Amino acid sequence: MKTIFHSTLLDKLFKLILYFHVCLPAIVLFRQVGNLWVGHVWKFISVYCVILLILHIIKHRKLTSIKVDMVFFMLGALLVWANAMAFFLDDFSVYSYKSQIFSIILWLLTYIAFKHENFNWKAMDTFLAKISKMLIITYAITLFIVYAYFLRQGGFYLGFSSSPLLIPFVYFLIKKKWSLVILTVVLIAISGKRGVFIVLPVLCLSYLFLLLSLKEFLKTILLLFVFGIVFFVLINYFDVLFYFESSVNKFKLISKVLFSNEYDLHELAVMSSGRSIEIIEGVNELNSQDAWLRGLGYGFQIEVPSVDGSYSLINHYVHFTPFNFILQYGLILGSLFLFIFVFKIINALVKSKKKSDLEQFFLLLSVGYLLGSLTNYSMSFNPIIWMTFIIALYGFRKKELYMWGFRA
Repeated sequence: MKTIFHSTLLDKLFKLILYFHVCLPAIVLFRQVGNLWVGHVWKFISVYCVILLILHIIKHRKLTSIKVDMVFFMLGALLVWANAMAFFLDDFSVYSYKSQIFSIILWLLTYIAFKHENFNWKAMDTFLAKISKMLIITYAITLFIVYAYFLRQGGFYLGFSSSPLLIPFVYFLIKKKWSLVILTVVLIAISGKRGVFIVLPVLCLSYLFLLLSLKEFLKTILLLFVFGIVFFVLINYFDVLFYFESSVNKFKLISKVLFSNEYDLHELAVMSSGRSIEIIEGVNELNSQDAWLRGLGYGFQIEVPSVDGSYSLINHYVHFTPFNFILQYGLILGSLFLFIFVFKIINALVKSKKKSDLEQFFLLLSVGYLLGSLTNYSMSFNPIIWMTFIIALYGFRKKELYMWGFRA
């Protein structure tokens, strides 16, 4: 297969991360069966990424063609600010500091390395088609093993990280291969992770926005709204229509929390899988250190009790990425970065009508990762997310590109 990127180091890095995603369901299965913590595997992968990125930057150190834009400026400002704010922490953690500062260094290096890196469109498309099929196969095999054997044994937590399946979902959606789109949706639905499943309708709407006129798009929104009302009525009043009782109960709890005031904090914690507890503890930490404006900086940690209250964990993050920016960088700086970054993605999506399939793929995938960050922490450690962002924002410009001093 031809190289995708001009730089062989970046080519190896990009392919390595995606091949790791292919292996991820098997790794998660090993974690469930053998008590292997997947987070440690991610750490090794991230360190390897940083090494390759640094080697690439050293090898192609002619930076004269790089223009500093608001994303780069804000990343640098966040790095400096959060380091300064760490001195105000009452309970500074070296372990948390290393993890948090490593994340933003990874973002900065990815930005520097990929912003001006040109790539072979045909090779990229061929590789994404291959990876998309491989992801479907490995998830299908792993989930079949889980449902056919381990779930019957009991004591198995069904919660596979299905965010990698956003890649085949978006790719085959763009290519209009509907059978593979449906198969991907089924795999995401049975993986046990609601966060990724909730992202899918928004991605479909974003895709329709690219295809339809504004009038047709608004009609579609209205139709889906009516469908949502019907679905709400069905799950609340016609249980007999559903085979999976646990799924119905989960949807009932979500609708109860969203559309009524008759719920308690425990139900909110169950609905959000403990994320509401993390946010509450984060708010308490900001209040206790009077740090809403300045943020806690790098090195903060919070004690988060479990949903049933039987134990507590010490976390240096919450599973709600926007709030992590507030915790680390404060309300003003964290919100400003989020606004600038999300605005650039949405603005690029709006302008991408009638653009190439590949450009629409990276933009829709970026939207998927942004929405997924509302229920997870993967933006801080998964390099492919930031690679996707940078390629979506800068990889398709029609102006002459320079690859670190060499004409692309």
